[in-house]
Amino acid sequence: GQWLSCFLAGIGFGWLRRQGFFLRMHELPRAQLWSWILIALIGALDGWSHWRVVDRRMVPLAAVLLLAAVFCNRPLCAAFSGRLSRQLGRLSFPLYLIQFPVLICVASYAICFAAARGALHGWVLAAIDVLSLCTCLAVAWAFMPVEHLTRWVGNVLAARLLAPGPARSRSPATVSVSATATANIRTASAAAAAATTAAQQHGEPQISAAARSG
Repeated sequence: GQWLSCFLAGIGFGWLRRQGFFLRMHELPRAQLWSWILIALIGALDGWSHWRVVDRRMVPLAAVLLLAAVFCNRPLCAAFSGRLSRQLGRLSFPLYLIQFPVLICVASYAICFAAARGALHGWVLAAIDVLSLCTCLAVAWAFMPVEHLTRWVGNVLAARLLAPGPARSRSPATVSVSATATANIRTASAAAAAATTAAQQHGEPQISAAARSG
């Protein structure tokens, strides 16, 4: 239940972004100050909760507040709109999917192998960390075509399910209205694609500008 609230909060953040709320926050010095304070406070409390091993049921709420603070923070939004950040974002979901198999297979085997030979110390542990990280990134990168394929299949299915039915079973007026609606949908889709392309090249401000002009 508590993780569902994060999903719903993400929908709310998307709606606020389309309304240009976060861009307005970027122009307010007071909002910038409070976003930095909230980010620092959440970071300190999260570190303290790990150190003291306290009840962490409030983590979803803290995550939602942290995202809200980051979205309202202009320097951080500019940093996360950079090329490196966007590339890491594309890797994030494949990395999320494969991290545990890699840790269980590669990291665990390396630890057991080193421990059996009495070499589990110092630079060996650091080498195992580096090996696990590189393996995770490589497998996540290799998994990206699978994600692209599933996204393409989803888009095709959505287009077929949302496409209008055969025109011959309807009256001419209905066909005309459907054709007009289809043209409008295609125009909106083209505008959305153009906005997405501009956003990938220049960052978040262009996304919101395109949304307002739409």
